[in-house]
Amino acid sequence: MGLNLNEAGGTGSGGYELIPAGDHKGVLYMYAEVGHHMESYKDEPERKVWPMFFFWEFPELRTDDDRPMSMMKRYNFSMHEKSSLRADLQFWRGKKYKEEELKDFDLDNLLGRPAIVTVEHYAKQDGSEGAKITSLEKPDDGLDVVPTHNKTQSFVLREYLKEWQVDDSGNSLSDTSSKEMCDIVDELPEFVANMIDTSIEREAIRTKEDANRAKKPSSLESFAAVEEEKDYADDIPF
Repeated sequence: MGLNLNEAGGTGSGGYELIPAGDHKGVLYMYAEVGHHMESYKDEPERKVWPMFFFWEFPELRTDDDRPMSMMKRYNFSMHEKSSLRADLQFWRGKKYKEEELKDFDLDNLLGRPAIVTVEHYAKQDGSEGAKITSLEKPDDGLDVVPTHNKTQSFVLREYLKEWQVDDSGNSLSDTSSKEMCDIVDELPEFVANMIDTSIEREAIRTKEDANRAKKPSSLESFAAVEEEKDYADDIPF
């Protein structure tokens, strides 16, 4: 199961070829949420954000080896009425969301669906040219799912983290879903994978693991304790 829009706050890849500026037919083939992070913008104080990325492929734009060109856009996972994610989704579907529509809406329902994606070029700080997605629109031929070159998939952090989690009895929660998330991480752009690895949620698990290791006696300490108990037992007359 993918992410549900009701989980968002505010509710009641490819290579380096530059995507041409303009309106293009795109298909959403993947999204990835990378956990919570503390970030600051310009001189503002740090605040907790929940970044996620939408990955688009463009069937009519081809690379030198005849693959569809691809591009991603970052959002904060928030469905506040003023959030960019909500705005883009509403323009894409062609109408505003009602609050009750968000309660059971799974983002996996967006995978494989087409949109008219507007791309603009801009100057980066180093002087090079970059491209960014500025808007989505509903295609004239509708929103029905279409075939994609890239596998349609979603990365959900809570499923990934089960690789390191245990239940109350100490049994590992690792399962097929968490293994699939591990495979997706290996395919993500490096900086996106690094954001997952440095998320507040992932760091919390590391802290817990370190604390558990600190509590657990070493094998040498355990051996010494057993030997001491044996020696003491020999002195008991009954």
